[in-house]
Amino acid sequence: MVLWNRDGSWGRVHSAPAGFTMPMPVDENRSGTVLLSAYGLGDQAAPVFVYSGGHEGAGVYRALPTPEGFRSVWPEAINNRGDALGHVFPADGADDSAVLWPADGSPPVVIDLPPDNELVQVVDLDDDGTALLHLAQGPHLWRNGHLTKLAHPAGYWTPWANSIRDGRVVGHARTDDGQATYQGFLWSTPDQPQPIKNNAVGEDINKYGLVIGRATIESTGAVWLGTIPLGDLPNNGTANRVSDDNSILGTQYDGSYAVWRWRCTTTRRSG
Repeated sequence: MVLWNRDGSWGRVHSAPAGFTMPMPVDENRSGTVLLSAYGLGDQAAPVFVYSGGHEGAGVYRALPTPEGFRSVWPEAINNRGDALGHVFPADGADDSAVLWPADGSPPVVIDLPPDNELVQVVDLDDDGTALLHLAQGPHLWRNGHLTKLAHPAGYWTPWANSIRDGRVVGHARTDDGQATYQGFLWSTPDQPQPIKNNAVGEDINKYGLVIGRATIESTGAVWLGTIPLGDLPNNGTANRVSDDNSILGTQYDGSYAVWRWRCTTTRRSG
């Protein structure tokens, strides 16, 4: 596992937790705590870890417990206060579920879902502990035991949400006119989906409303402020994440793949 520092310099190559191999990071919060999984040796299941202090030196791994009655777990997101969210798989063939590990170290919370609205995918976690989940009936928010469905955009079907930050959600849907055209959406509140101009897929959002996504399904990365386009990423870059300092992490291919970090230095709107 490799961590880069904020100034773009190399961090360190970090070995796997003791007794495990192939650390697989999935998310990192503002304090530099990394959420990851790792392969167990032999028949050992792949557990979930958080790794802190890795940007300053040799970090410390802490395993997150798999809830009782589940055979395996996969990490998905960590928020800035240190709560983590994952996808758990039952041992008895029952429905999958989502699990929230509170930052204070209290026992994991398995999210209880209605039997007619089973889990499809665990998506993201907001800083207040709101989990973004894709269920059989579409994207939902869960917080403190309560589910809220995201409104279905009129004239579209199969809405999908990709990211949540400070209560705002970005994602996409497809038209129901036979063309199945993709359109990106911003839910500023659960009941207010707004189309993102010249956007097919909204992929991530930061606390200032900076959005990354794609103008078409086939295109490379671009940036929006809320629903308004700012421009394409240089170097045919593909964006993966946008952070709260307005920097964008992504990749660029020019014969071989390279990891890039762009920074948005203006909020001047185009179009």
